[in-house]
Amino acid sequence: MNTLEHLAMPRGSALRIEDRPGMEIRVHVGSIWLTQEGDARDHYLVAGQSFRLDRAGTALVTALRRTRLSMAALHSERHARRVLRPEGVVRFLTRIGLLPAAS
Repeated sequence: MNTLEHLAMPRGSALRIEDRPGMEIRVHVGSIWLTQEGDARDHYLVAGQSFRLDRAGTALVTALRRTRLSMAALHSERHARRVLRPEGVVRFLTRIGLLPAAS
């Protein structure tokens, strides 16, 4: 398994990861909320904890405070698409059906 990246995420920012089952997310500092497309469970991770994505689809990692994390995968390509600012998180969660659309 290769460590792909160490990321610093400001509070309220989000990271979208596409189709990477098996990728491990490890929190070194701070805390995150992690959700996966097609999974009713959400995961809250704090420093020292990790989670392995267990399905294909979109996963969203949201920093609940200033956070530093690392991602490791079976392949050495880059998997994280982009870091979203707080307003982008709302749009993304609405698009995947976790928040209702604005009226």
